[in-house]
Parts: sequence; C-alpha cells; structure tokens
Amino acid sequence: MNRTLITTILFAGFIAGMYNPLKVQAAGRSRNLSVEFKTDSCFVVSPEGKADFKTVQAAIDAAPSFSDKRFVIKIRQGVYGEVVHLPAEKTNIFFKGDGPDKTVLSFDNYAKRLNSDGKEFGTSGSGTVFMKGNGYMAQGIMFEN
Repeated sequence: MNRTLITTILFAGFIAGMYNPLKVQAAGRSRNLSVEFKTDSCFVVSPEGKADFKTVQAAIDAAPSFSDKRFVIKIRQGVYGEVVHLPAEKTNIFFKGDGPDKTVLSFDNYAKRLNSDGKEFGTSGSGTVFMKGNGYMAQGIMFEN
C-alpha cells in the first residue's frame, strides 16, 4: 500500500536528489520545511514493547538496506537510553517521534569515557546518534547527549 505523507522536517541529513526540493543548510540554524514523500512501509518502536520493536537500533537493523523509497520508523513517546547508529546502507530513513518534549533519544556518553578497547571515545565518538545513511530525516524527536 502506498501512502502519501506530508510532514515538517526539523533536521535533515543529506537528502537524496528526489527528496531534496529545498536547501536545509542555514549556518547551523534549523528550519521548518514541508516535504511530501511516499512510503509503503514502516516500523513502530515503543519502550513498553507494545510495538514492532523496543529499541530504535533494533528497528534500524531490521529496516531495508539501500532503499530508494522512504522508510518510516515511528518512535513513540518515551526516553530511549541507547546509542543509535544509522549505517551508510540504511538510506532514506525517516524518524517520526511524538514531539521533542515526548520522544527523546539520550545517552550519557562523554569524551573521556572508555570504550570496550579501554580507549577514550573522544569528542567525535561520544555522541548519542550517528547518522551515515543518505536521505535521513527526523521530526518530533529530541536528541540529547
């Protein structure tokens, strides 16, 4: 089933050509932009487990790789204490939260924290969210570190 969704983007990574009708770069400032796209599939994440997945990372891992169509991961209200990695092969993923005051991706990483190899994460390695997949978009989510 194809559905047309109209949404407001609060953050966008690199948006593939067919989804890039607007420029998002504005010297570090976020802009609210309306974009229309079609999707035929999605996952739902809920920390209570009343959904497809309990963690955002599990939904990302199960999402299609190298997709040319938008794939929605609906993230229900809650605080998700996890580090999220969106690898390069997970393209055109859209995170849809219930609002930045309701859906929070948070983890207490910091630069001096030691990783599993006993080395410091460093500033660039201590984030909560790492997005490498082209076409990534998010709405209604707070990213907190």
